[in-house]
Amino acid sequence: MQPEPTYCHDCDHALRGGKSDPPWRWLCIKHKRLDGFGFVTPTSWGGAPPYLYCKDVNGGACPLHQKVAPGQMTLAEITQAIS
Repeated sequence: MQPEPTYCHDCDHALRGGKSDPPWRWLCIKHKRLDGFGFVTPTSWGGAPPYLYCKDVNGGACPLHQKVAPGQMTLAEITQAIS
């Protein structure tokens, strides 16, 4: 029996920019982007976000997936509440 796939929409590590942001723009706070390794051009990483996109790190069986507990605010909800 295979485990159920992990989805970022119910993970506490997913950082959503806002309600209007599409899911492909969500960031995973467990995968920090390494600065200084974008040697394609001198400015290739200049405007990159500090974390990797969820779509790039979750292949459906994420070992770092942490399901949000019932009644607990997600990181995105906390971010929106203080903005």
